[in-house]
This record gives sequence, C-alpha cells and structure tokens, in this order.
Amino acid sequence: MWDLYSSFSIQKREPERFTQEQTAKIQRAHMSVTRWLNTPVTRISSVQMKRFRKYICDKKQQEESRSSQRPSVVAG
Repeated sequence: MWDLYSSFSIQKREPERFTQEQTAKIQRAHMSVTRWLNTPVTRISSVQMKRFRKYICDKKQQEESRSSQRPSVVAG
C-alpha cells in the first residue's frame, strides 16, 4: 500500500509511465491512505489501522528526512 501511495506524486508528474489500470489503483490507494491519515486517532478503533496509520506517517517522515539530507547541486 505504501508503494502505491508514494507513487502518487510520480504518477502526477509523469503520467506516461503508468497504464490506466496502474493510475486508477494508485489514485484509489492515495485517496484511502489520505482518508486514514486525516482521521483523528481517537476515531480509529482498530489496533491494526492505528499501526497502519503510524507506519505511513513514519515512512513519510523518513522520505522527508532523506530528501532533505541529499546534497543540493550548486552550479558554478
């Protein structure tokens, strides 16, 4: 699910890389995950879904820190 969710930005930038079926699957996954991320934790009764929400948040945080650690290329 993380793979599909994280592919959303790539799919938006480069739609020609994906088939219609892949695009639909990526969009459905992104919509579902976004819905869960926006649901308050107090409204989620399932332990598995709370773990899933934490997993996605942790993965997003890892990607953000990884992208901020990349050295920027300076032309000169």
